[in-house]
Amino acid sequence: MSAALPPDENRAVSLLLCFWVPFPFTVGLVVTRFYCRGMRKDLGYDDWTILVAWMLYTAAAAMSTAMELRGGARHVAYLSAEEILYIGKMQIINQFPAALSAMCGKISVALFIMRISGRTSKWRRWFLTVHIVLYFCLTVLSLCMLIGQCKPVQALWDMSLRTSGQASCLDARINTDITMLQSAFGAYLDFVLALLPLSFIIDLKVSLRKRIVLFCILSLGIVAGICACIKTSEFIPATAGTDPTWDGYALYLWAFLEIPLVIIAACIPPSKPIWDFLVKGQPIRPSTNHSSSNYTASGGSTGSYRIGFVKTSVRAQKQKHAQKKTGQADDGVNLIFHGGKGGMGAATKGNKIQQTVLITQTSRERGSPRQSETSVGSPV
Repeated sequence: MSAALPPDENRAVSLLLCFWVPFPFTVGLVVTRFYCRGMRKDLGYDDWTILVAWMLYTAAAAMSTAMELRGGARHVAYLSAEEILYIGKMQIINQFPAALSAMCGKISVALFIMRISGRTSKWRRWFLTVHIVLYFCLTVLSLCMLIGQCKPVQALWDMSLRTSGQASCLDARINTDITMLQSAFGAYLDFVLALLPLSFIIDLKVSLRKRIVLFCILSLGIVAGICACIKTSEFIPATAGTDPTWDGYALYLWAFLEIPLVIIAACIPPSKPIWDFLVKGQPIRPSTNHSSSNYTASGGSTGSYRIGFVKTSVRAQKQKHAQKKTGQADDGVNLIFHGGKGGMGAATKGNKIQQTVLITQTSRERGSPRQSETSVGSPV
């Protein structure tokens, strides 16, 4: 006697809400981010990377929508053979834009942290670079294993090729283990990117309240990390059963919550100038004094990031104290130190700036009626 069939339920509506409710927020924040950066002439690699992440997220959401409308959230017993083949094929293809979108989003956050921490923070740059390279390699390995585990590749979604002996496939647990490793490392990276700014926020010469607010803004990725942890825990239930369209519901839900949350968390800090304009009336485009061409290695100027205090090199700090001892005027405005074989001297024409750190301090924090800028540069 055959077992009774499960009820014919369709959970597509909740998945579609998960796909598209965050979408307008991602659109608004990406547009706001580019508007603020464009007004400041400050576009960098982190901006273009988040744009790629958003485009891949849109493609993944569109393909997932097509899959759910064909029965991707129903029990497999109620699907036709044609629908099963279509859904299985879309599940395989959709993993590429989804995984690459999450990867690009995390890379964008890492590049943004590199920008605001400055080139003087070498250990942070190396730390972030190593983590991003590892995550990139794991993502590529996971996708290569996914597409290469069966020959021919059609056997990934056409089970009849496996049962008839026309295809050879690796043990499915190998692909599951690699995918779980990649997902777990991605969750760990979300927490790293959210908590790493704390290492320089504690050194800011601003009030405790401002430091807490800044940390909260830069650590929004913690929510994405929680989603990634739950997503990782759903891999085994989604792949161990015999009803993939029904058992994979939770995995799809948390995977598509993580991606827009990464994009949103990455776009809120660079979009802060629009908030300052709407709430405080501050101009989005900085004044002439602050729109200097101090460019970081990531392709944009540091003029947008007024974090109060950035640790500069020991050499620059010693020169600053030496000027104070000799009685030279030092009002904190446009002090440029050039170091070379001939010692500290005046800037010569044609010098290339290898490193520039802009330190800005508001008049309220300093207690003077104007702002101060300090540019520290060393020629190549």
